[in-house]
Parts: sequence; structure tokens; C-alpha cells
Amino acid sequence: MIGRTVSHYRIESEIGQGGMGVVYRAFDTRLERLVALKFLSPQFVSHPEAKTRFLNEARAASALNHPNICTIYEIGECDSREFIAMELIEGEALSRIIAAGKLPVPTVLDYSLQMAEGLEAAHKKGVIHRDIKPDNILLTADGRLKIMDFGLAKVRHTTRITTTGAALGTAAYMAPEQARGELVDARADLFSLGMMIYEMLAGRHPFAGPQAPEHPAAVIYAILHEKPEPLAHYATNVPAGLETVILKALEKSPARRYQSARELAADLRFLVQSPLHTLPVAQAPIRPSVAVLHFDNLSDSEEDKYFAAGITEDIITDLSNIEGLRVASRMQVEQFRFKPIDLAEIGRRLQVDYVLQGSVRRAANIVRITAQLTKVADGFQVWSRRFDREMKHIFEIQDEVSKEVASALKVRLSPDDLARIEKIPTTNLQAYDYFLKGREYNWSVVTEAQKEYIDLAVKMFEKAIELDPAFAEAWAGLGEVYTSYSIRRIDFNPDYIKKAENNIKRALELAPELAEARRALGRFYGSLRRFSEAASELGRAIELKPNYADAYYSFGAARFEEGKYAEALRAFQKVLELRPTFFLAFLTAAETAWVLQNYELTENYLARCDELILGHFKAYDIAGWLHIRQGKLELAREDFRLAAERCENPSFAESIGLGLILLSDYDRAIQLLQRVGNSVNGTNLYLLGLAYSLKGMDKEAQLAWKAGAAFLEKQLAEVPAPLTPLMLYSLALIQGALGQVDCALDTSNKGEVVELVKPEEKAWLKVVQGILYAQQRKAAEAVEALKTSRSKYYTAVEAALDPRLKIIANSPEFKAYLVA
Repeated sequence: MIGRTVSHYRIESEIGQGGMGVVYRAFDTRLERLVALKFLSPQFVSHPEAKTRFLNEARAASALNHPNICTIYEIGECDSREFIAMELIEGEALSRIIAAGKLPVPTVLDYSLQMAEGLEAAHKKGVIHRDIKPDNILLTADGRLKIMDFGLAKVRHTTRITTTGAALGTAAYMAPEQARGELVDARADLFSLGMMIYEMLAGRHPFAGPQAPEHPAAVIYAILHEKPEPLAHYATNVPAGLETVILKALEKSPARRYQSARELAADLRFLVQSPLHTLPVAQAPIRPSVAVLHFDNLSDSEEDKYFAAGITEDIITDLSNIEGLRVASRMQVEQFRFKPIDLAEIGRRLQVDYVLQGSVRRAANIVRITAQLTKVADGFQVWSRRFDREMKHIFEIQDEVSKEVASALKVRLSPDDLARIEKIPTTNLQAYDYFLKGREYNWSVVTEAQKEYIDLAVKMFEKAIELDPAFAEAWAGLGEVYTSYSIRRIDFNPDYIKKAENNIKRALELAPELAEARRALGRFYGSLRRFSEAASELGRAIELKPNYADAYYSFGAARFEEGKYAEALRAFQKVLELRPTFFLAFLTAAETAWVLQNYELTENYLARCDELILGHFKAYDIAGWLHIRQGKLELAREDFRLAAERCENPSFAESIGLGLILLSDYDRAIQLLQRVGNSVNGTNLYLLGLAYSLKGMDKEAQLAWKAGAAFLEKQLAEVPAPLTPLMLYSLALIQGALGQVDCALDTSNKGEVVELVKPEEKAWLKVVQGILYAQQRKAAEAVEALKTSRSKYYTAVEAALDPRLKIIANSPEFKAYLVA
């Protein structure tokens, strides 16, 4: 072909070939300009379907006119072979640029936005590329990206995916639905773009493991079934917002992905224009990080398991007291307790540089502790030691382990660090033994919240105190477990509340500077809704122990309950600085960001939740409410469906059940609420009755509501007044549903006069009254109540979906409220 003239194009040289076509450099003799000519490859000429689609899709691409898309000039034919004349792009393929090394964040943002804008223009014209990959993106000398080969690479014979070298690039950048051979829409292009953004930052394909080049099927499998590796493993300065964009583009389900290139481009444009895009995700100074795995119990007695667990926790505590170290919490390492040791996985999941392992053997009065510190990156053991001592030296062993680990990591210990590490909690070893047992039962309370564990923890701490009345940590532990009776809503016995306060205050009399006792007192005040006192005590705990992540978390929780959401979010962010893989903090931060209507930040935190624990029901619940606010009801339905399938907690089911009802999924709401049972506020029985009623099952609805009313009347007689507002509101809604609306309004008003009512509870009162007024068809009063509520959880967005308000939906007042 070289040297021939085709129509008015003189072919000068071959540029390349692949897929379906051969491309030549040519000179347009009429307009005297250089062009590119693409011919249908000879092997496809005999296939009528391939020929027809070649021409149809070329015509579609010719309608596009955008600076980031290669321009199509005309379609022609020579010797029964179709060709396309197009803009000649003199530039370098993005694949070669990526191969040369990772790209800086500003460059990635620039290139990503250009590609998104090009795709947006194409999708508006109904043209889907279906083969977005680095080889099909060219960069010109002036920094402009050009998307090439629109609609061509998708056309194949009858095979959707091949394993030849020429086709691997296409398969490696397919969306999951495309890899399954399903029909695709524009969202498939966005998945491919997400992979390229990741690759520009990380320098590697998001789904390509070490075996990928030899086994392309592994890439396809990963695209279909696996999550991409966290970007933090390969790029250290990726802004949180950009990582959120990538993860959203890489959602397996098209329904959870960006729904349009316009939406994706808008998020990228925001990042480009924001000064935040120049900041790394983690701005804290780099400190060595270590995870202390549970020390193995090698003793003959199974009962000594608590002793090994206690030694582990004490070492975690000692190392956490060193300001120059970042230490994974016990809650974080718990997931690896009964698994084979995989250093790479532990390092990746907990984002730590080192792992400390060990074992404990106790026989009579002798204890043997072995410990070894290993570097995750290469498996090299940087320190190890064995201690054989009498039990009376147990605290010295723990101190030595902490000091020697710090030394091995080249961390300088300050005098304050040394004082905290060397502090001996008790001189009575039997008391210490009971204390370790109590702490282990208390840990079981955190993870399972069963009354039997609280009871056992109380007994162990009491025995420790009996043997050493000056054991401040034991007094604090006893006070904390007594607080757990009410915090966990297990028993509201006033005697337990008094004992909690007295025991914690006794700990502080013995050790005023004990940070754990200050945190225990803060949680106690929070349980009684004395939030300013709670914040003061928790702030003091943080002063005493600057790296005390648990105290920061409790402080954030107290501020959240007090309605000081911005302060709460800052506290949770500090927790995440100290513990970058603390799932519960990400979850709570996500909800707090949602309350503050910072939906981009909410998405970012939810994405991190998915990285840490994929498929957690509460993350899906928060995502459901987020998508309702964003008007993405299809996504919200899917979120609540997944949340309902996974939730077994009656209290959390309240939110999920209401979400399902607002989205008219009554059957699933009934299934959930029947399965998990009633919640302490009685809300689940009310919602169950509501779902039955909306399905026309009036008999079942009446039974649920009457059972709920009986339950709540009993609860209100037993539960301390500060904890009753939500119970009163549930009872009011049940009374209203049973036709007793005037009585219901009186009941709801009782919640307003309860001492120490939370701000959101005050707001919810007005929501409840708005619903009750709507039942009376009093639209003006209903809307006034809703407007004055200022609830962070129930806005006009939720009201527009609420079936309880449909009775006033056509009133002028309600219509004005929805658009205000």
C-alpha cells in the first residue's frame, strides 16, 4: 500500500496495526494536510457483520467533535476494502508514558479530566468506546490527550475475549459486565478509565498480580471477583478525594459506579480546582509502625490463655505509650488471632512496617516469654529475645520488651515515655492475675456485649481489688464494666450506675494521672448524657496520654451525641491518624460526614470501610442514606438490600428498616424486622406494623403495634428518664397508627421535657409531630413541625419519600416545603 494513492490520499508509511485494522500515514492532496488512514484488515473483509459494524460505528464516531477525541474526516472504499480518514495524531501512547514511571498527582488529574471530558462528549452522542486502554490514548506535544479508535476495537469475529497477545490489552481493561459477555453501556468506559487513573498513579494495573503477564485469565478473574490493591501500597501522596473517585469508578456493579462521564468529570474538576489536591492523604509525620500479634499460650493449662492475652495487651499498651511509634490496637489485630501468620497480609491490612510475635509459657512460679520483631517488607528478623524469669519479674520483662523494640526501631524514648512504661500497676501478682482475667472478660463485652461476660468481669476485678485495694487500674476496670450495663442497654439498675461512678472515682483518688481512669469517667458521664463533663474528662485523658486513640474516639462519640458534629469529625480524624486501619472510626466518621452533608468525604470514608471489612451492614446502611440524599434511589435500594441481608442487630435494624420503607421495599423490611426482633426503643415493632399496613395487611399491623405499645409501657416504667425520649416517640407513633392521635401528641411532648435530651432527639420530636399532624390532614401544622425540626437525619429529601406524609403530598404547604 505504501506509495499508492487511494482516492485523494497518498499513502506514505505504515503507522501500525492491531485488532481489526491497519493504519497508514497519508497526505491529503486536496487539502494538503497529513492524515491517518485506517483500513479494515483483510481477514475481516469477508465478514459482512464486521464490515457493517465497522461502517456504522465509524459513522457514529465521525459525529464527534471534541478536542480530546481523534477527529474522523470521511469513510471511503478502495479495492472493496473500507477505510476511514482521520486526524493524524503525532504523539506518544499513554501506555509508554506509564511504563516510564508513576505520574505526579497534578498530571494524573489533568489527564484524567481530559479523558473524562472526551468520553462525556462521546456518550452524549450515544457513542460508547468499549476499548478504553492506555494504548488507545495518545499524548500530543502540547499536553493534549486524544482518545483513539472509537467503536472499532469492540468489533470482533464471534469471540468476545481472546488470549492472544494483541487482545490481552483489551481484556485487561474490560469492565466486569463486558468480561462476562453481557451487553454494556457507557458505564463500562468509566470502569476502564478508573483502571487507567489507578495505573497512572501506581505504575501498575489495579488487578494485575505478579502472575498476570503469563496468565491473562488471572487479570480477568481479578476484575470479576477481587478488589484492587489499596493505592497506598504503591503511591504515597494520593489525595483522599481522588482515591474515592477511582474506587467509585471501579465498582463491580454498574449501578454502584459513576452513572455518567459528566458526573465523573465533575468530581475530577472539583479536585483540580481545589488546593487540597496537592496534599497527601496522610499528613502526620512518618513513624515506625508495629502490630503486636497475640502471644501464643504454650502453657499446659488452657486457662492460661487469658494470661498470654494479658501479656499481649500490656505490651501493646506500653508500646502505644511511646510517642515515636504507631501501634495497631488489639481490636485491629484480633482478626488475625486464629489465622496462619501471613506477614504480607498483616502489613497490608494494618498498614504496619513491623510485626511483633511471641509466646508465653508459665509453669509454677517461672514464666518464659519469647518475642521476635520482623520487618514486613522482607521478612527479616530485626530483633528477638527469650526471657526466663520468676513471675515476680513479669513487669520487668514487659518493660524490657518495649524498650528493646523501640531501640531496634531506632525510636528515642523520652523521660515521659520511660515513666509510663516502667510504671508497675500492682505488687500483688495474684491480684494482677485476676485483673488480666477481668480485662479479658471485658474485652469479650466489647466484641459480643453479653451480660455473662460483664458479670464475670465484675467478679474478677473485685477479686483483684480485694487482694490489692490500691490497684487503681482494677478500680477503673470495675467502674468501666459497671458502665457497660447501661451503655450496652443490658441492665439499667441504678445501683450499677452508682457503683460505676464510685469505682472510677476511687481509681482517680489512687492515681489522678491514670489516663484509662479518666477515659472511663468520660464514658460514664457520656452514658448519663453529661456531655460537657464527658468531654472534659476525655480531654484530660488525651493530655495524659497523647497517643490514646480510644480516648479520642470516645471524645468524638461524646461530641457527636451532643450535636457538635464538626468537633466529632475532627476527633475521629485524629483517631485515624493514630490508627489508619481502625474500621469503627472510619464507619463513625462516614456517618458524621453525612450528617454534616459533606457527601464526598462520606464516600471516601465508606470506600475505606470497604477496604477494611468488605460488605459490613452498617457501611451499606450509611451508603443507602447517602444515595437517598443524592437522589440515586436505585443505588439506595441495593444498599439497603445488602444491609438487611447482613444485619442481625435489632438496634441497627431500625435505620435499615426505615430506609426500606421509604423506598417501598415492604417485603424486605418485614423480613428484616421479623428476623432481628424488637429494639430497645420499640422502633422495630412500630416499623414492622407500618410495613404490614402499607402492604394492606391490617390485622398483622394491629398486632405488631399493640405488642409494641405493651413493650414500651413496660420499658418506660423501668428505664431511667434520660434514656426514654426515643421510646416515647416510638410509643407516640404507635398510638397515632392505632388512631389515638391526640394521645400520641401528648406522649411525644413528654420527650421534650425529659432532662438532658440530646439535640437530635429534640429535632426528632418535631418529625414525629409532623407525621402525627399529617395523619389528621393538618398540612400547615405538619409542615411547620418538619421545618422547625432541623433534624440532621430527616430532611425534605426523606420527607418526599415518606409514605406517612402522602396524605398531605398535594397540599400547597407541603409542596412549598419540598422545594424550599
